[in-house]
Amino acid sequence: MEAEERTTLLRPRLRRVAVITAIIAFAMVSLVLGNELMFLVTFCLIGLLGLAKAFAHWTLRPLRLDVSGTPEAVEGQEVVLKLRLTNKGIMPRYLVEGRLQLPPGVEAVGSNHFVFGQVLPHQFEEAAVKVRFWRRGLHAVGEAVLWAQDPLGLFIAT
Repeated sequence: MEAEERTTLLRPRLRRVAVITAIIAFAMVSLVLGNELMFLVTFCLIGLLGLAKAFAHWTLRPLRLDVSGTPEAVEGQEVVLKLRLTNKGIMPRYLVEGRLQLPPGVEAVGSNHFVFGQVLPHQFEEAAVKVRFWRRGLHAVGEAVLWAQDPLGLFIAT
């Protein structure tokens, strides 16, 4: 996933660096000047960073991903795998992304990346990924990795 990250100023790592730099700058100025308002701004930025991290990890906790497919597939034929993301939490979840990690002998037709836009509480969303099996027999589909960002884009939780 790190190799695919685009080189732009909008990457979460660079946003974190910008916020941490602002925290350090406000802390140094507040220490030198002794200004209480600068202390307040510094602690608010630290709190914002902590809340963003907690929110990113909280986003994925109540989610459950189920993968289902056809019980039979002909060798070399495309099969549609249905991915069902269920939100068991009390708050809606937004922009949850995922990728199937397919084992040898199974390849994705197109992309193995999927996105769920909005999953309401106690509801589910579905996505589909086409795969092709190159060998006969019983195959495991592999693992699916889910990730989501906090609303500020500072952290990505997997």
